[in-house]
Amino acid sequence: MAAGRNTAIDEKWILFLKVGFCGSFTTFSTFALETTELMKNGHLGIAFLYVFSSILVGCLVIIGVEYLLMK
Repeated sequence: MAAGRNTAIDEKWILFLKVGFCGSFTTFSTFALETTELMKNGHLGIAFLYVFSSILVGCLVIIGVEYLLMK
């Protein structure tokens, strides 16, 4: 057993926490920062389009992947 390593935690959970959970916060932070910068600079229409299209494309990708996996 390696020093300081907790082998009771599945490596998949560690990967999820490092990449999935922490990665989602940095991605959302970037999304929020870009959106607020657009709004502060008076580009409300572009900010709305950015938010709407990001959510729409994200949902469509999930639907597409689920469809492909169910075949």
